[in-house]
Amino acid sequence: MISPGSQNAEAGLPQVSEARPLEGLSVGISVSLDEDSPRYGFSAEEEVNRAVLRLSDSLLAAGARLVFGHDWRPTGVMSAVARLAVTYDPPPETTRGDRSKGCRITNLVPWDRKPELPAELRKDLEQRGILRIEQISPEEAPKFFPEVELPNMSKSSKAVFTGVGLIALRRRLAELCDARICMGGKSKNYQGFVPGILEEALESAKKQDRNCVLLSGLIGGAAGMILRASRSNNWEELTRLPLPPDVEKELGEAFVSFLRQTYKEGTAKFLAAPAMIERSGLEPEDWDRLAQARDIEVVIALAIKALRRQAARHRL
Repeated sequence: MISPGSQNAEAGLPQVSEARPLEGLSVGISVSLDEDSPRYGFSAEEEVNRAVLRLSDSLLAAGARLVFGHDWRPTGVMSAVARLAVTYDPPPETTRGDRSKGCRITNLVPWDRKPELPAELRKDLEQRGILRIEQISPEEAPKFFPEVELPNMSKSSKAVFTGVGLIALRRRLAELCDARICMGGKSKNYQGFVPGILEEALESAKKQDRNCVLLSGLIGGAAGMILRASRSNNWEELTRLPLPPDVEKELGEAFVSFLRQTYKEGTAKFLAAPAMIERSGLEPEDWDRLAQARDIEVVIALAIKALRRQAARHRL
Protein backbone atom coordinates (compact mmCIF):
# COMPACT_ATOMS: atom_id res chain seq x y z
CA MET A 1 0.00 0.00 0.00
CA ILE A 2 1.35 3.41 -0.98
CA SER A 3 0.99 6.20 1.55
CA PRO A 4 -0.16 9.71 0.53
CA GLY A 5 3.30 11.00 1.36
CA SER A 6 5.04 8.55 -0.99
CA GLN A 7 2.53 9.36 -3.75
CA ASN A 8 3.41 13.04 -3.36
CA ALA A 9 7.09 12.23 -3.50
CA GLU A 10 6.69 10.23 -6.72
CA ALA A 11 4.66 13.05 -8.28
CA GLY A 12 7.22 15.68 -7.26
CA LEU A 13 4.68 17.44 -5.04
CA PRO A 14 5.52 19.17 -1.74
CA GLN A 15 5.85 16.78 1.17
CA VAL A 16 3.06 17.37 3.69
CA SER A 17 3.28 16.35 7.32
CA GLU A 18 1.36 17.13 10.46
CA ALA A 19 4.26 19.38 11.49
CA ARG A 20 4.14 21.28 8.17
CA PRO A 21 0.48 21.21 7.11
CA LEU A 22 0.79 24.31 4.91
CA GLU A 23 3.55 22.91 2.70
CA GLY A 24 3.03 24.18 -0.85
CA LEU A 25 0.58 26.96 0.13
CA SER A 26 1.53 30.54 -0.80
CA VAL A 27 0.25 33.09 1.70
CA GLY A 28 0.27 36.83 1.09
CA ILE A 29 0.77 39.05 4.14
CA SER A 30 -0.52 42.64 4.20
CA VAL A 31 0.24 44.38 7.50
CA SER A 32 0.99 48.06 8.16
CA LEU A 33 0.27 50.96 10.49
CA ASP A 34 -2.58 53.44 10.13
CA GLU A 35 -3.24 56.74 11.85
CA ASP A 36 -5.73 55.02 14.16
CA SER A 37 -3.43 52.08 15.06
CA PRO A 38 -2.33 53.63 18.42
CA ARG A 39 -5.92 53.14 19.61
CA TYR A 40 -5.31 49.41 19.21
CA GLY A 41 -1.97 49.38 21.02
CA PHE A 42 0.26 49.75 17.95
CA SER A 43 1.91 53.16 18.05
CA ALA A 44 5.27 52.41 16.40
CA GLU A 45 6.57 50.56 13.34
CA GLU A 46 8.61 48.28 15.61
CA GLU A 47 5.42 46.96 17.24
CA VAL A 48 3.92 46.12 13.86
CA ASN A 49 7.20 44.52 12.76
CA ARG A 50 7.11 42.24 15.79
CA ALA A 51 3.62 41.12 14.80
CA VAL A 52 4.77 40.50 11.20
CA LEU A 53 7.74 38.46 12.41
CA ARG A 54 5.64 36.40 14.80
CA LEU A 55 3.08 35.68 12.07
CA SER A 56 5.78 34.90 9.50
CA ASP A 57 7.60 32.61 11.93
CA SER A 58 4.45 30.57 12.54
CA LEU A 59 3.53 30.30 8.86
CA LEU A 60 7.05 29.32 7.80
CA ALA A 61 7.19 26.73 10.57
CA ALA A 62 3.95 25.26 9.19
CA GLY A 63 5.51 25.01 5.72
CA ALA A 64 3.91 28.01 3.99
CA ARG A 65 5.59 30.18 1.39
CA LEU A 66 5.20 33.91 1.97
CA VAL A 67 4.45 36.65 -0.56
CA PHE A 68 4.95 40.34 0.20
CA GLY A 69 4.53 43.57 -1.70
CA HIS A 70 6.73 45.48 0.75
CA ASP A 71 9.74 47.58 -0.06
CA TRP A 72 12.85 45.50 0.57
CA ARG A 73 15.38 47.17 2.86
CA PRO A 74 18.48 45.20 3.83
CA THR A 75 18.13 46.24 7.49
CA GLY A 76 14.32 46.15 7.66
CA VAL A 77 11.69 43.67 8.77
CA MET A 78 11.87 41.76 5.49
CA SER A 79 15.50 40.87 6.12
CA ALA A 80 14.45 39.46 9.47
CA VAL A 81 11.73 37.41 7.75
CA ALA A 82 14.34 36.06 5.31
CA ARG A 83 16.51 34.97 8.23
CA LEU A 84 13.53 33.03 9.56
CA ALA A 85 13.12 31.31 6.18
CA VAL A 86 16.69 29.99 6.39
CA THR A 87 15.84 28.38 9.74
CA TYR A 88 12.98 26.33 8.33
CA ASP A 89 14.48 25.02 5.10
CA PRO A 90 17.14 22.34 4.62
CA PRO A 91 20.46 23.34 3.01
CA PRO A 92 20.44 23.39 -0.83
CA GLU A 93 22.40 20.17 -1.24
CA THR A 94 19.68 18.17 0.55
CA THR A 95 16.86 19.44 -1.66
CA ARG A 96 16.07 18.07 -5.12
CA GLY A 97 15.11 20.21 -8.08
CA ASP A 98 15.40 23.90 -8.77
CA ARG A 99 14.91 25.75 -5.48
CA SER A 100 14.57 29.08 -7.32
CA LYS A 101 11.13 27.93 -8.47
CA GLY A 102 9.95 27.42 -4.90
CA CYS A 103 11.43 30.19 -2.78
CA ARG A 104 10.10 30.51 0.74
CA ILE A 105 9.62 34.26 0.21
CA THR A 106 8.61 36.19 -2.88
CA ASN A 107 8.84 39.95 -2.72
CA LEU A 108 7.25 42.13 -5.41
CA VAL A 109 8.61 45.59 -6.15
CA PRO A 110 6.47 48.31 -7.82
CA TRP A 111 7.61 49.59 -11.18
CA ASP A 112 8.40 53.08 -9.84
CA ARG A 113 11.06 51.74 -7.43
CA LYS A 114 14.20 49.66 -7.73
CA PRO A 115 15.15 46.61 -5.67
CA GLU A 116 17.65 47.69 -3.04
CA LEU A 117 19.50 44.39 -2.79
CA PRO A 118 22.41 44.00 -5.23
CA ALA A 119 21.74 41.72 -8.19
CA GLU A 120 24.36 39.14 -7.16
CA LEU A 121 22.89 38.83 -3.66
CA ARG A 122 19.37 38.49 -5.11
CA LYS A 123 20.59 35.72 -7.41
CA ASP A 124 22.29 33.88 -4.53
CA LEU A 125 19.22 34.07 -2.29
CA GLU A 126 16.98 32.83 -5.11
CA GLN A 127 19.25 29.90 -5.93
CA ARG A 128 19.24 28.95 -2.25
CA GLY A 129 15.44 28.92 -2.27
CA ILE A 130 15.14 31.71 0.29
CA LEU A 131 14.04 34.84 -1.54
CA ARG A 132 12.88 35.81 -5.02
CA ILE A 133 12.46 39.49 -5.84
CA GLU A 134 10.25 40.29 -8.80
CA GLN A 135 9.72 43.73 -10.26
CA ILE A 136 6.69 44.61 -12.34
CA SER A 137 7.56 46.68 -15.42
CA PRO A 138 5.37 49.23 -17.24
CA GLU A 139 5.76 47.17 -20.42
CA GLU A 140 3.84 44.36 -18.72
CA ALA A 141 0.95 46.62 -17.73
CA PRO A 142 -1.56 45.67 -20.46
CA LYS A 143 -1.67 42.02 -19.38
CA PHE A 144 -2.90 43.10 -15.94
CA PHE A 145 -5.74 45.16 -17.40
CA PRO A 146 -7.52 43.03 -20.00
CA GLU A 147 -10.80 44.86 -19.27
CA VAL A 148 -9.76 48.36 -20.32
CA GLU A 149 -7.27 50.40 -22.32
CA LEU A 150 -4.56 51.96 -20.18
CA PRO A 151 -3.46 55.58 -20.21
CA ASN A 152 -0.05 56.17 -21.78
CA MET A 153 2.41 55.14 -19.03
CA SER A 154 5.42 56.68 -20.76
CA LYS A 155 3.83 60.15 -20.62
CA SER A 156 1.92 59.89 -17.37
CA SER A 157 2.29 62.01 -14.24
CA LYS A 158 3.82 60.53 -11.09
CA ALA A 159 0.38 60.11 -9.47
CA VAL A 160 -0.99 58.12 -12.41
CA PHE A 161 2.24 56.15 -12.97
CA THR A 162 2.33 55.12 -9.30
CA GLY A 163 -1.41 54.45 -8.97
CA VAL A 164 -1.70 52.23 -12.06
CA GLY A 165 1.55 50.49 -11.10
CA LEU A 166 0.18 49.60 -7.68
CA ILE A 167 -2.94 48.05 -9.18
CA ALA A 168 -0.72 45.93 -11.47
CA LEU A 169 1.42 44.94 -8.49
CA ARG A 170 -1.61 43.91 -6.42
CA ARG A 171 -3.06 41.90 -9.28
CA ARG A 172 0.26 40.09 -9.61
CA LEU A 173 0.27 39.46 -5.84
CA ALA A 174 -3.16 37.84 -6.17
CA GLU A 175 -1.86 35.59 -8.96
CA LEU A 176 0.95 34.33 -6.72
CA CYS A 177 -1.12 33.75 -3.57
CA ASP A 178 -3.39 30.94 -2.48
CA ALA A 179 -4.52 32.95 0.55
CA ARG A 180 -4.06 36.39 2.06
CA ILE A 181 -3.91 37.74 5.61
CA CYS A 182 -4.67 41.46 6.09
CA MET A 183 -4.21 43.63 9.18
CA GLY A 184 -4.06 47.40 9.55
CA GLY A 185 -3.28 49.37 6.40
CA LYS A 186 -3.54 53.07 5.71
CA SER A 187 -7.09 54.38 5.45
CA LYS A 188 -5.87 57.93 4.63
CA ASN A 189 -2.76 59.34 3.02
CA TYR A 190 -2.26 56.10 1.11
CA GLN A 191 -0.56 55.71 -2.26
CA GLY A 192 -2.72 54.73 -5.18
CA PHE A 193 -6.42 55.25 -5.82
CA VAL A 194 -7.89 53.28 -2.87
CA PRO A 195 -6.41 51.89 0.37
CA GLY A 196 -3.83 49.26 -0.52
CA ILE A 197 -5.18 46.56 1.79
CA LEU A 198 -8.65 46.98 0.26
CA GLU A 199 -7.25 46.40 -3.22
CA GLU A 200 -5.10 43.45 -2.13
CA ALA A 201 -8.01 41.79 -0.34
CA LEU A 202 -10.35 42.41 -3.28
CA GLU A 203 -7.97 41.14 -5.96
CA SER A 204 -7.32 37.98 -3.94
CA ALA A 205 -11.02 37.39 -3.31
CA LYS A 206 -11.83 37.87 -7.02
CA LYS A 207 -9.57 35.03 -8.18
CA GLN A 208 -11.34 32.28 -10.07
CA ASP A 209 -10.54 29.73 -7.37
CA ARG A 210 -11.70 32.21 -4.71
CA ASN A 211 -8.72 32.77 -2.48
CA CYS A 212 -9.14 32.57 1.26
CA VAL A 213 -8.94 36.19 2.52
CA LEU A 214 -8.51 36.56 6.27
CA LEU A 215 -8.92 39.96 7.92
CA SER A 216 -8.26 40.99 11.50
CA GLY A 217 -8.98 44.29 13.20
CA LEU A 218 -5.95 43.78 15.46
CA ILE A 219 -4.21 46.95 14.19
CA GLY A 220 -7.32 48.87 13.10
CA GLY A 221 -6.80 50.77 9.87
CA ALA A 222 -8.27 49.84 6.49
CA ALA A 223 -8.67 46.18 7.48
CA GLY A 224 -10.94 47.25 10.34
CA MET A 225 -12.95 49.42 7.95
CA ILE A 226 -13.32 46.51 5.51
CA LEU A 227 -14.59 44.28 8.29
CA ARG A 228 -17.22 46.85 9.30
CA ALA A 229 -18.30 47.38 5.69
CA SER A 230 -18.46 43.61 5.12
CA ARG A 231 -21.24 43.48 7.72
CA SER A 232 -23.10 46.70 6.85
CA ASN A 233 -22.53 46.45 3.06
CA ASN A 234 -21.80 50.18 3.08
CA TRP A 235 -18.58 50.55 1.08
CA GLU A 236 -18.83 54.24 0.23
CA GLU A 237 -16.15 55.41 2.66
CA LEU A 238 -13.60 52.97 1.21
CA THR A 239 -14.50 53.12 -2.49
CA ARG A 240 -15.56 56.70 -3.19
CA LEU A 241 -12.36 57.16 -5.25
CA PRO A 242 -11.60 60.83 -4.47
CA LEU A 243 -9.44 61.49 -7.52
CA PRO A 244 -8.01 64.98 -8.09
CA PRO A 245 -9.49 66.52 -11.26
CA ASP A 246 -6.16 66.48 -13.10
CA VAL A 247 -5.62 62.78 -12.29
CA GLU A 248 -9.16 61.89 -13.35
CA LYS A 249 -8.71 63.74 -16.63
CA GLU A 250 -5.38 62.04 -17.31
CA LEU A 251 -6.73 58.57 -16.57
CA GLY A 252 -9.62 59.14 -18.95
CA GLU A 253 -13.33 58.48 -18.63
CA ALA A 254 -13.14 54.80 -19.59
CA PHE A 255 -10.43 53.95 -17.06
CA VAL A 256 -12.07 55.89 -14.22
CA SER A 257 -15.38 54.18 -14.98
CA PHE A 258 -13.59 50.82 -14.91
CA LEU A 259 -12.09 51.63 -11.49
CA ARG A 260 -15.39 52.77 -10.00
CA GLN A 261 -17.21 49.69 -11.28
CA THR A 262 -14.42 47.36 -10.08
CA TYR A 263 -14.49 48.70 -6.53
CA LYS A 264 -18.23 49.25 -6.22
CA GLU A 265 -19.29 45.85 -7.57
CA GLY A 266 -16.31 43.84 -6.37
CA THR A 267 -16.46 44.81 -2.72
CA ALA A 268 -20.16 44.01 -2.35
CA LYS A 269 -19.79 40.70 -4.19
CA PHE A 270 -16.48 39.33 -2.95
CA LEU A 271 -15.80 41.04 0.39
CA ALA A 272 -19.22 40.70 2.00
CA ALA A 273 -18.91 38.86 5.31
CA PRO A 274 -20.95 35.76 4.28
CA ALA A 275 -18.76 35.23 1.20
CA MET A 276 -15.52 35.63 3.14
CA ILE A 277 -16.69 33.35 5.94
CA GLU A 278 -17.62 30.63 3.46
CA ARG A 279 -14.27 30.80 1.66
CA SER A 280 -12.31 30.88 4.93
CA GLY A 281 -13.54 27.47 6.00
CA LEU A 282 -13.97 28.83 9.52
CA GLU A 283 -17.14 28.64 11.54
CA PRO A 284 -18.82 32.09 11.82
CA GLU A 285 -17.87 32.24 15.51
CA ASP A 286 -14.19 31.70 14.71
CA TRP A 287 -14.31 34.20 11.85
CA ASP A 288 -15.69 36.78 14.29
CA ARG A 289 -12.98 35.92 16.81
CA LEU A 290 -10.35 36.52 14.14
CA ALA A 291 -11.94 39.82 13.15
CA GLN A 292 -12.09 41.02 16.75
CA ALA A 293 -8.79 39.56 18.01
CA ARG A 294 -6.62 41.74 20.23
CA ASP A 295 -3.74 39.26 20.50
CA ILE A 296 -1.45 38.21 17.64
CA GLU A 297 -1.42 34.65 19.00
CA VAL A 298 -5.20 34.41 18.51
CA VAL A 299 -4.79 35.72 14.95
CA ILE A 300 -2.09 33.12 14.24
CA ALA A 301 -4.06 30.19 15.67
CA LEU A 302 -7.23 31.00 13.72
CA ALA A 303 -5.35 31.88 10.53
CA ILE A 304 -3.52 28.55 10.53
CA LYS A 305 -6.79 26.75 11.24
CA ALA A 306 -8.30 28.33 8.11
CA LEU A 307 -5.15 27.89 6.02
CA ARG A 308 -4.92 24.18 6.82
CA ARG A 309 -8.32 23.77 5.18
CA GLN A 310 -7.26 25.91 2.23
CA ALA A 311 -4.12 23.81 1.81
CA ALA A 312 -6.16 20.60 1.90
CA ARG A 313 -8.50 21.95 -0.81
CA HIS A 314 -5.53 22.84 -3.02
CA ARG A 315 -4.14 19.31 -2.72
CA LEU A 316 -7.38 17.65 -3.83
